[in-house]
Amino acid sequence: MRKKILPVLLCAAVAVLLAAAVWQGVRLSALERTLEETYRSALCEAAEEMQSLSVSLEKALVSSDPGQTARLLCAISRQAAQVQRSLALLPLSHGAMADTLAFANRLSDYAASLLPTAVTSGALGDDALQSLQTHLAACSRLGGQLALSRQAVESRQLKLSQPKAVFSAEAAAQERPLEILGEKDGGMNYPTLIYDGPFSDGHASGDPRGLPAGEVTQAQALDIARRFVGESRTLSVSPAPDTGGKIAAWGITVQTADVQLNLEITRQGGKVLLMVPETASFPMTQSVQTCRDAAARFLDAQGFGPMEATHHQLYDGLCVISFAALQSGVVLYPDLVKVQLRMDTAEVVGLEAHNYWVNHVSRSLPEPVLTREEAQALLSDRVAVRASRLCLVPSNDSEVLCYEFSVTLGDGEYYIYLAADDGREVELLKVIPSENGTLTA
Repeated sequence: MRKKILPVLLCAAVAVLLAAAVWQGVRLSALERTLEETYRSALCEAAEEMQSLSVSLEKALVSSDPGQTARLLCAISRQAAQVQRSLALLPLSHGAMADTLAFANRLSDYAASLLPTAVTSGALGDDALQSLQTHLAACSRLGGQLALSRQAVESRQLKLSQPKAVFSAEAAAQERPLEILGEKDGGMNYPTLIYDGPFSDGHASGDPRGLPAGEVTQAQALDIARRFVGESRTLSVSPAPDTGGKIAAWGITVQTADVQLNLEITRQGGKVLLMVPETASFPMTQSVQTCRDAAARFLDAQGFGPMEATHHQLYDGLCVISFAALQSGVVLYPDLVKVQLRMDTAEVVGLEAHNYWVNHVSRSLPEPVLTREEAQALLSDRVAVRASRLCLVPSNDSEVLCYEFSVTLGDGEYYIYLAADDGREVELLKVIPSENGTLTA
């Protein structure tokens, strides 16, 4: 009997050991995945903060407004410190990390040290500007290196738990190529976003001031949708589930020959709040200018009044053009409409008008206190002015009449918004070109 029991016990013990080994292996794999995700998150945060840091440094070199300069120096100090914190989480060797961490620490302290000068004298001296330019050069190259590392991690070419990346601010400052897995630094690729233009998210809350009074029924909404899309294009119109949002709307589906369009018609006033195509991926055979002209004609035919195209983006066979309303030649940035056109036929298949219906009313625009020339004289003499115009921009819970100056500094392009009453710098935006349009930051 004992001879039979002993093999059974041995088999059971082996089974337990095997199960424990498997469980331990699964647990270690889970821990490694968790650790890898932690490292990945830290690297992504470092890359994004380094990109933001470069933009803030550029803006500090462009701005001539003491308040704006002080805010940018605070942002630079904070962003450099965040880069330092994110990189410190990565399992890189001390030799690989020390130089970059020291760079971020020095930049954070240096930006903070310039604050008293910016506040008291109102401007940074030539030495400070030159130093910021040097920091920007190193920062931009480090940003490109971080972006390469991030791409390698996301493509699974590099595991941060077994680090091979080298981060060197010294090499960046000396413009030496930084190698990661044998690849050379190719610079930073900015993300492609669906972008509405500057101030697209500003001052777009509260009651819809632009909607007419009165309620429309579902039957009326169906008819509005048919006429909006066009009788010749419409095969059928049917109710769809209502979607949630601050503005109550009827859900409508319009079927055309080759694409379904989903619309929201506001219950108050019966205006098209949103239209999106169910599918896209259209051949890109039409030019952006053709699409821009077609969008302008469409908005005019729909009664939107004077509008001006501000920005465009291309994606998935669609040309997305942002328009702002015009009043007496002044661009009203709070009153934005985004139009989507298919790029094979230049037909309108999408529209987003939330900001427009929330904000669009006739304003009592003030007369500028400063002339265009007086406002331009307040700009830094480091920048070259390409164009200028009057515009209304959202600022906190109000709107400010500004001169918009399109300027360049070196290879960089920027928009500077100076208040037309006292010349203060309301906003400063960097233009970021991409293969699918432009962004601002």
